[in-house]
Amino acid sequence: MVSTNGNIYCLGNARFTIITPNCIRMEYSENANFIDAPSWFAVNRQYAACEHRLQDDKDRWTINTGCIELSYRKSSEPFSASSLTAEFKFGNGSAHWVFGMNNTANLVGTLQTLDGIQKAMPLPEGLISRDGWYCLDDSSSHLFVGNWIEPRPENSGSDFYLFAYGNNFKLALQTLTTISGSVPLPRKCIFGSWYSRWYSYTSDDYRNIVKEFDEHKIPLDIMVMDMDWHDKEKATHGHGWANMLGWTGWSWNKDLIPDAEALLKWYHDQGLNVTLNVHPHDGVREHEDCYADFMNEIGEKPDKPVPFTAGNKKYLDAYFNIAHGQLEKQGVDFWWVDWQQDSIMPEAEGIKGMKHLPLLNHAYFKFSERSAEKRGLGFSRWAGWGDQRYPIHFSGDAQSNWDMLAFEIYFTATASNVGCFFWSHDIGGFCGKRDPELYARWVQFGVATAAMRMHSTGDELDRRPWKWDTEVEESIRQSFQLRSQLMPYIYSQAAKSCRDSIPLCRPLYYDYPDDERSYQAQHQYLFGDAFLVAPVISKRNSDGYATTKVWLPNGEWANWFTGEIYDGNQMIEQKSDINTFPFFVKTGFPVVMQPMTLRMTSNIPDEYTVTVFPGKRDCMHESDLYTDDGISQKYKDGEYSLVKLKFKQTGDTAELDTVPEQEIANSNLSNQKMSLNLHGNHHLSKVYMNKKQVPLA
Repeated sequence: MVSTNGNIYCLGNARFTIITPNCIRMEYSENANFIDAPSWFAVNRQYAACEHRLQDDKDRWTINTGCIELSYRKSSEPFSASSLTAEFKFGNGSAHWVFGMNNTANLVGTLQTLDGIQKAMPLPEGLISRDGWYCLDDSSSHLFVGNWIEPRPENSGSDFYLFAYGNNFKLALQTLTTISGSVPLPRKCIFGSWYSRWYSYTSDDYRNIVKEFDEHKIPLDIMVMDMDWHDKEKATHGHGWANMLGWTGWSWNKDLIPDAEALLKWYHDQGLNVTLNVHPHDGVREHEDCYADFMNEIGEKPDKPVPFTAGNKKYLDAYFNIAHGQLEKQGVDFWWVDWQQDSIMPEAEGIKGMKHLPLLNHAYFKFSERSAEKRGLGFSRWAGWGDQRYPIHFSGDAQSNWDMLAFEIYFTATASNVGCFFWSHDIGGFCGKRDPELYARWVQFGVATAAMRMHSTGDELDRRPWKWDTEVEESIRQSFQLRSQLMPYIYSQAAKSCRDSIPLCRPLYYDYPDDERSYQAQHQYLFGDAFLVAPVISKRNSDGYATTKVWLPNGEWANWFTGEIYDGNQMIEQKSDINTFPFFVKTGFPVVMQPMTLRMTSNIPDEYTVTVFPGKRDCMHESDLYTDDGISQKYKDGEYSLVKLKFKQTGDTAELDTVPEQEIANSNLSNQKMSLNLHGNHHLSKVYMNKKQVPLA
């Protein structure tokens, strides 16, 4: 018996839903008890119609979407290699699949955390595979029912998603976000400079640190206050670790921070955002300032504290409204959710099988976006499939050594393969031996990642650059200032990343899937559409330079620091002094920059500079300048500015056109001026910007 409803086919005890031409949902239930509620992975149950056909043969049903030809035997048995098969047709070939087949050429995903890891280690599977397909098992993920979360019914059977994409890996991610939810654009501040250290700083210490950043001309956008911001001494019960019960806390440590509200206001007056570290696992205990209000909110008498019950919606709502809401009213901008990984915390009480990390990532993000005046913002470890909906992600307490720097580069790129677009790393490493050269190189890697967040513990690893030797301080200052100048490009590319579901930091095989070398270049990646990055991962030689082998894909590439032009399709060796690293830009690509500013994400410039490295051959490239208010959700309703920049080089003549596509009325965001900065332009005789000739030096 065949039952159909648009894209949905009930065939015996199986149900098939055509999500897109290259993704089919496959369910089997002995009682035909299928799941319609959104799951933790699959939040979108509204699928657009797409062309397909169902063929009813004697012993099999076949669904053909043009990309997937799925064949299911007419029987009541569960899915098996004999009952469920498929043929895939890609632009670059075809493949055969049977249920249960191993994905042998998977390009891996990412880890929940880098805690405790000393060097490279195997990574779990991701969506992207050179097999050209992936089958994702969603049979056990929890469901969103009404306004809360429930486990799946025990008799709900199996639930799989079959993706087919060939080597069109960008299409695979776009399909992932169609069913699992898009990656939202974070607040602009997270793309800036962060300072963080686990240390007992006082209010005066924090003020002095900000002043020192400014005096040393090193940009700063976010101050992270690690766990010493709260009182740790009054706790008498809880989940102790390292001989301390006070990991969870919601009351200011008044010995260190006697003037919390004044300090938070001062941060904001300096143009800074602030986040507080929280370890939620012990809930709200009786020594907290907000204890009475919290107990009243949940309707309990204050004579005995209630254990942390994240799986209870009433408890969680009160936890946010009281413990967090009161602190946000004082000026806290967002929260760093720590110590909730699977190895630390048991299941969330109140929802069978629910882990704390995915639950809290979801809950914190939703709490952070409760007002249209602020877009959602998470800051926590990666919780697996579907967690791309709650950026930005914290990669954990990385060890400080060269092996970990190399692994973190690879780990960042492959995170693209599960939809984790925005990692925030402990730049320099959280703990380990002091190594000035390693620190400088890690910061250079940070220039071309989602967030430049310095973090450490102990006296030896304080990441304030002026606490290191003069050579390293100058190198780090140059890196941070470069990041500041590149912020218009970075934020524009981040917005494009979220809009198009194409990662900001992505492996080379996304753009060059037909070249075998793109799969071997594991310590290189693309940073948006313009840049190829190969961070230095080894010490300098006796001549003072580090040598890095770099594969340049087809095209022309310019060394950002020297202006030297290289033909692509070759492997080269790059020598880098302590102030530079292999950072290549496509020739002819218009990179929008701003003057260096100490608040790179909040100071809107009056004029932008468009930097272009003309090549040796004709070329044409486009880029975006995207601007919005950086914090609210208004951009979703069209309150943003978008300018298209089009650079075309023909012979010895070049022209740059800037075309406004979206403008904000009555806003200075759409009124900035632009100037053109050409590098290596000796072979150009005529250059035009918006049809007007540009004087050449």
